[in-house]
Amino acid sequence: MNRVARSIILMTATIFCMFHGPYAKAQPSPCQDDKGNDRCNDDQRAQQRHLYNASDAQDFANKKSQLVRAFFVDGYGQDVALVSFERAPGEDLKVEVRVPSHNGSSENVSLVGQLSGAAWTDILEGARTFDRDLVPLPKRKGELSICLHSWVSTVEVADENGKVRRKTSLACGNDDLVSAYAFKLANIAVDSFSFCATLSREASRNDVTRLADCWKLRGDRTAASQAYNRLHTRWFLHPNGVDFARSLYDLFDENAEVTWPGEEKATGAASASQLWTAKAGQNRFVPRTYFGETHDRVRIEGQIWPRPKSDADRPQPIPVTMLWTRENGFDFRLRSLSPATRR
Repeated sequence: MNRVARSIILMTATIFCMFHGPYAKAQPSPCQDDKGNDRCNDDQRAQQRHLYNASDAQDFANKKSQLVRAFFVDGYGQDVALVSFERAPGEDLKVEVRVPSHNGSSENVSLVGQLSGAAWTDILEGARTFDRDLVPLPKRKGELSICLHSWVSTVEVADENGKVRRKTSLACGNDDLVSAYAFKLANIAVDSFSFCATLSREASRNDVTRLADCWKLRGDRTAASQAYNRLHTRWFLHPNGVDFARSLYDLFDENAEVTWPGEEKATGAASASQLWTAKAGQNRFVPRTYFGETHDRVRIEGQIWPRPKSDADRPQPIPVTMLWTRENGFDFRLRSLSPATRR
């Protein structure tokens, strides 16, 4: 028996023991995120509300305001977004999206809009049953359940009678009512903002990350969302070398100027696309905000994260500014990339 075959057998036996031996009974808690935090713990709930500068649901109930909201934690234990729908006495229906304050921005900005009556009716329909317990389906003999990097959703409902109901669940847990309802709320929130609905579905993992990206839009947010889609054209942010320059050529203005840190400025669509595709595949550009200066001009602030040269290398991100313009009958194209200036 060769070494490779021996390793495969050993690994298979180890996995078998993990799921059929003393570890087989250990199942993830419906409240436990990927970092092991208990999202049903009162202190954890308070910390989560603090991240969003959000009030306790009981505060809404005390004011006889109807509230339906969902907190989302991704498969790596990171808080992503808070989606809220509120009906306060004597006020319009409201939808609001917040992101955690630790996302690196000093701005305490939230997306706030009006909600349609039809959407509110749909929300209340699901609110009646989201916290019901489901009867677990019987497992077949020998069946294994593996749950890796599951999202965690917490739904809270405050009704006009002052009662608060809440429930937390894993996306791959036995109770799928909470997760399914929470993501339905995210979908309704996306559709409530036209500029959010404009964002490409292919550019985001799901409607929650789509909302988190939508939160980054500023100024003329319709223009910003359109430039976002162009930036997220397939392969643009992750080109695999200069062979991609020709296929991405149409995304560069004929007068484009790309000043990549440490490189000479490239001018013109051909040179700019060559430089971009040579560098961007190894050094990630991460957009932070999209600011629509006009309906045809969008400024994208972001950072270039240089690829480490060694395991011990810890390069710092480099702030840069992109300018995307729409002119001469073309859709948005990259007009310039340069080191960011203080504003």
